[in-house]
Formats: sequence, structure tokens, C-alpha cells
Amino acid sequence: GGNKSTIAVQYDWALDHYYYWGDTWERAAMIQARPVAGDNALGKSFIKDIDQFVYKKSLDFESIEDLKDMKLKLDQLKKENDVKLGKGGIREIEFFVQANQLVNSGQFNELKGLNTLECLNSLKKVKILSEETKTNLQNSYLFLRRVEHNLQLVDEIQTQKIPQDSEIFLKLAKRTGFKSSKSFQKMLEKNTEIVSAEYNQLFFEPSKRIEQYGNEFWHLADFLTEGNVSEKEAIDSLKKLGFKNPDVALDLISSLIDTRRGGLTQKGRMFARRVIPAFLAAVLKSYDHDTALVNLEKFITTVGWKTSIYAVLIENPEILNLLSKFFSTSGVLSTFLIRHPEYLDILTLKSSRKEYESLEEMTLELKSQVEEEKDIEGKLDVLRHFKHVETLKLCLRDLNREIGSVYVGKYLSMIALAVLKVSLDIAVKETKLHYKTRANLKKLLILGMGKFAAQEMSYNSDLDLIFIYEGSDHEAFSRLGQRLISILSVPTSEGFCYKIDLDLRPSGRSGTLVTSFDSFSKYHRESAQLWERQALIRAVACAGDAKLSEKVMKTITEFVYLKLLEKDFYKEIDRIRYRMENELAKETLSKVNVKTGRGGLVDVEFIVQMLQLRYGKKYKSIRHPNTLDALNSMKLRKVIKDKDAETLKDGYLFLKRIENILRLLKDKSISDITDDDFDRLSVESIKYRSGAELKSKYLETTKEIRRIYEGYFK
Repeated sequence: GGNKSTIAVQYDWALDHYYYWGDTWERAAMIQARPVAGDNALGKSFIKDIDQFVYKKSLDFESIEDLKDMKLKLDQLKKENDVKLGKGGIREIEFFVQANQLVNSGQFNELKGLNTLECLNSLKKVKILSEETKTNLQNSYLFLRRVEHNLQLVDEIQTQKIPQDSEIFLKLAKRTGFKSSKSFQKMLEKNTEIVSAEYNQLFFEPSKRIEQYGNEFWHLADFLTEGNVSEKEAIDSLKKLGFKNPDVALDLISSLIDTRRGGLTQKGRMFARRVIPAFLAAVLKSYDHDTALVNLEKFITTVGWKTSIYAVLIENPEILNLLSKFFSTSGVLSTFLIRHPEYLDILTLKSSRKEYESLEEMTLELKSQVEEEKDIEGKLDVLRHFKHVETLKLCLRDLNREIGSVYVGKYLSMIALAVLKVSLDIAVKETKLHYKTRANLKKLLILGMGKFAAQEMSYNSDLDLIFIYEGSDHEAFSRLGQRLISILSVPTSEGFCYKIDLDLRPSGRSGTLVTSFDSFSKYHRESAQLWERQALIRAVACAGDAKLSEKVMKTITEFVYLKLLEKDFYKEIDRIRYRMENELAKETLSKVNVKTGRGGLVDVEFIVQMLQLRYGKKYKSIRHPNTLDALNSMKLRKVIKDKDAETLKDGYLFLKRIENILRLLKDKSISDITDDDFDRLSVESIKYRSGAELKSKYLETTKEIRRIYEGYFK
């Protein structure tokens, strides 16, 4: 309430004021608030309670307009020869830091701080500032503060005015450590120029580019502005622009450019009138105009009255081209962003696209985010949000050809492992809370299987898991397993984390949800089949009790690598492989299957796994769950010919790249590829001049893989 309210304000009234009527300038002011006297606990409680007002969880681009106004007012307050309020002065550095905090601190807890220098370090740490900008602003801040202190030393008055008297100015220079007025003046100008340059770049005017993009659309589609153009003429014009279904396109475009749709505020309509024509211009540059336009209409419908989303796009016009590309080509990204437009933050903040360097770093960060939530619903949303954000970041780099399929597989598997570890902790606590048992629920091991364990996950991959426990309370561990599955797979407002596949557990679908260690060991001693032995090559203890992990992995090693094999065991593996090709792939002249088809990924995996079973007893070094790691080790041990190993490796990487991009485009766990798919893959993500050329390379690669396969199995 400013100077109109009482001096002492009631606690709840103050909270209501900030959350219902608080302005952006008040958010900026409260960044530096802290208890200094009186009831310290009450002060800390109040600071905690207004945290979400000051530091909004998502990027708040509407506030940027307010910050621009604040900057404008600050510019008008500039004083000549003033170390604080002058051009390039202390106030500009402080505003620069606070503006970045307000916009970004919801994403990065590190930015919640009081000290300007510490905040500059944090902004550099999360890659919002470059090392050069951080260092320049820190050095300038320290220099200008030193000048300010030396100004105030003389008469002990609060002044920031640089003296114009030459004699007084020289004294100030010497107090600041300079021998002459000239050298001091030169350093003063250098620092204020550095600050001014960074400060002036704080808010550029991207809206001009939005208008430019919009004009490009109206230039191409000027017929839409002519009232006397017939529908047939408009449809013909849209056909010439590249639309395969121009009648549908006309309806969608007419709907999109009508900004009178319900729910938008006056500001929202103004934003929409600027953004949508620019968006349509980007659609006209996309690979598939029709698909991009349909997805754009869905996206705008989902955005609805959320003015803040339009504000994001106004501030980031380059995102329009990126979104149009996704809407045209990437089923995973377009479907997700249509459902959750608030995740545009990930596209706009390049700094938030940094990947975690280790599983430990990722798990600690996810755990800290989960622990901030008090109720189970909040914890589930955090898990899903984290998984989606990390996957989105990976998708962006993948589509930009910045990373390879090996990195994609390992990073997707690392995300899944971090989510699984934190989810297990939540499941144990929740089971204890709702089910009374004396069992030590930490005596559970989660065994990862398949592509998850091998660090070869693709987009949309399920998690293949086996639950093994030690103890006598089977019911308690069953409840724990059910709880964990729910935490991972139940949909919330943020979607779900992973679908869980338990078919590889002992006795398959007819087996129990959780298996005791004794039952697991007995089953694999007495009943397990060869395909189960082969499957356990790719088994890794992922989460749970460390001692139980050692026992289980020892049992698996004995079963997989030390148990005697039938002399012609490979014939059974070969039989299963051909069943997969005939019953699952069902290839034709116009459709192939990158996974189970002739010469596909499974050919490479089965060659490697057959050789691991045959030679794993002799060579421990080839006991890798990861296909390429095992292949490299077998090459070193001369288990496989060098030339064959290189051909299989190159072919596997090529096919894996196709599978990853195919699943990005289709938004489903799919392996079938048609001629149309080859066309799209060649244009967008894999460097071939045409779909026919890419298909030719595919057929050549799979033919070579099958030749090698038959050499080792026949």
C-alpha cells in the first residue's frame, strides 16, 4: 500500500497484498528483504511465505513489460556525474542483476540471493551470463563502489556526485589509488561504458522482428486481406503456397487470425494480433505446411487466454521458427508443447538447456526439488516435470544434430535412472505411511533390464524392471512395488514418467509382481529358459539395497556366463530371431522395420549376445549390457573379426539414429518405416539428398548386417 498504508501491517494482510496486488517493482524490492530486528523467526517465516511471489516458478514475460517501464523511469532519473544514478552507474548494475533474477530465479534456485556480486557469480554458473560479462560487471561494480566510498569518506555525507572541481577530483583520484586525474577519469569512463553497454542490452526490442515476420506473411497471403476474393481463389492461392489441403488450411488460417476468440484480455488480443501472423509466416517455411498449421491451431487453442504465452513469443521471435519446425516434423515435441505450452521456458532459456554431467549430480538436484514439495501430488508433478524438461532439452539438441544416438541413449537412460532412484525413496516412505509392517522395505532391489539397463533407450521407451526382495513379508513388498509403479506411471496434470514393463520377471506375466531372492535364484537354477539367460545379459542393479544387489548380480553372472551351454544353443537363438522377423516385422517392398526386420538392430544385438554367451565364461571383459561396449571388447579379444565388428558398429549407429528420429517424428514407440518416412527423415534430420537415397543406404546397411549375422549363426 506504500505511503497510504499503516506503518505496521498485519501478517496475513501483507501476504494478501503481495499475492493479489503486488507489482513487479515490489518483487524487485523484496529480493533484498531480510529480518534485521524484532522477531527473527517471524521475519524468516514471512520471507519464506512470499518466496513464490518474488521468484515465480515459470518465466514471467509479462513482468518484462513492467521491467521495461522501470528501466525507462530509471533512465529518466539519470544524473550527470553521479557514480550511482549516472549513465553506467551502480544502479544500472543492480537493476541488471535484479531483472535477471526476477525473470530466471523460478528456474534456478541459485539466483535467490541478496548480494549483487554473488548473484553475478550465480548468473554465470547457470549460463545466463558469459564469463566475460560476469567479470566485467563485477570489476566495474567493485570499482564504482570504491569510488562511492571514497566520495563519502570526506564529510561523511551520503553523496554519489563526482566533483567537478579539479583539485577535489584529483584528491578523489588519489584516494582511489590513481596517480593522476587523467588516469582516474579514463578508468571511470571505461567502467561506466562497460556497464552502460551491458545495461542497454538488457531489453532489446524483439517485437520489431515479430512485426517484420508478420509482414512477410501478409505479403505472401495478401489475398486474405481482400474482401472481394472468392473462396475458390483463396484456396487456389493457398495451394500455390504449398498446402496439400488448401480448403482445410483456409478454415484454420481464418480461425487463427480472428483474435476476437473468447478469453483473451485486451493486452492478449494485442499480443495475438502480432504473434499469429508471424507464426503463420514461419509455417510457410516449414517442411509440411499442413501438419504445421494443424498443430499451430491446436497450440493456439490450448494457449487460449494465457496472455503470458504470447508475451513469451513476443520476446523470443526466433522461437516461432523452432516451434513451426517441431509442429511440422516432431510428433514428440509438438504433442507435448501443445499439451503443455508453459514448457516454452525450455526453448527460450538457452541457459536452461545445460545437461547434467553425472548421475549423482542429476539425482541430487531431482531429490532436492522433490523434497521442497510437501504433498505426494506435488512430488509426482516434480518428477514428471523434471523428466519432461530433460527429455525436451535432449530432443532440441538431437534435432539440431548436435549429439549422436549413443549419447541420446545414455542420457535418456540416466534420466530414467535418476527418476527411478528418487521414486523408490518416495515409494518406501509412502508405503510405510499407509501400510503397517515390520519388514525392512529398504531390502528391495530394482533390476533394470533391456535397453534401460544397456543405456540404449529411445524416445518413448518403457522401463523393463524386475523387483527382488529379501524378507518374509511378501505382501509388504508387493505394496511397495505397486506404489512405485503408480509413482512412475499414473498420469497427473504433468503427464506420466514411464510405462513399466514387468514381462521379464521370473515366469513372465504369470509371475508375481515382486520376487524373493530365494525364489529368483531357484527359478534360474531349475526352470529358466535360454531366452531368459540371454535377456539377463542386459541386467543391471539400478536402485535399492547394495548388499542384495551384490548377491543378485553374482547369481545372474553364474546363471548367464558360468552355467554349461548346449552345444548347438545358438540354433535356438536363431529360431527366435526368425520368429521375430516373420511375426513382428512383417516387412514388404514398401515397409521395413528398423528393429526386428531383416538386418535390423536385433540382428546386431543377437550376434553380440550369442557371442557373449559363448565366450563370456572365458573373457570377463566382454560381459557388457551395452551392445557397442560389448562389441568393442569382443573385437579386442578377437572373438569377432575386426572388419565385422566395424561394419556392425557403423550399421548399428546408423539404424539407431534412424530409430531415434523416427520416434521423435511419430511420437510413439514405432519401428516400421515407409517410403514417406524415408522422405521426411532425409529432409529434416539425416543428411541424405532424398528419401530414395536414404532407403538405398538403409537396404545396403541391413544387407551387410544380415550377411554377417548368417556367417556367425550358420
